[in-house]
Amino acid sequence: MREAKNEARRWLRQAEHNLQSARYMLDGEFYGWACFLAQQAAEAALKAFLLFKGERGRLSHSIAELRQISSKHDKIFIDLASTGRLDTFYTPARYPDALPGGVPFQAYNRTDAEEAIGLLQRL
Repeated sequence: MREAKNEARRWLRQAEHNLQSARYMLDGEFYGWACFLAQQAAEAALKAFLLFKGERGRLSHSIAELRQISSKHDKIFIDLASTGRLDTFYTPARYPDALPGGVPFQAYNRTDAEEAIGLLQRL
């Protein structure tokens, strides 16, 4: 159990760093990266929670799936379905071929980045 708690702490530390990085990217007007890092922070935070609760094996990259698994351990996650929107920032915020006719650095704006960080902070 001690090993699981230590691993959970490592994931939580990464989540905190990703949140700081997302805010930094928002301030620097790198909105696509802010969105992606918010998704990454949410993923790491949820994985920290699940590891702490004893979940093992390969965990998803999907916020919606991780939230659903988390809701089996704590009902508070049931009311956080809107955080699944963070999944939309996982691939399209980084790859031009995920955005028909556009490029990620032009596709996202301050509102998107603020929304992504706000969703993350609900977790």
